[in-house]
Amino acid sequence: SILVPFLLILTSRVILCSSRQESQSGSMLFAALILCNIRPEIINRLKSISGFTMKLLSEFFFYLFNFILIFHLFTSHWRDFDELIPNKAESILNRQTEL
Repeated sequence: SILVPFLLILTSRVILCSSRQESQSGSMLFAALILCNIRPEIINRLKSISGFTMKLLSEFFFYLFNFILIFHLFTSHWRDFDELIPNKAESILNRQTEL
């Protein structure tokens, strides 16, 4: 399945690369939540869920793009190889007609 290597890569990147990066719009959203008197525990929980979701989606789309690109390159070249290699049945028939 395509998801097994992705999950392995994702878990290794989550464990090894635990840097927290926030976007400008995300920090503005959380500032607005603070101004609306929402409890800090809820805001921190939302921050962690939002950060993990963004990381998950960005990693998945990066992985999917690379998978599709590599798959396309291999399949396009594979068709070219199939055209270069003659079919075994055709080569056997050609040998028999030559004899």
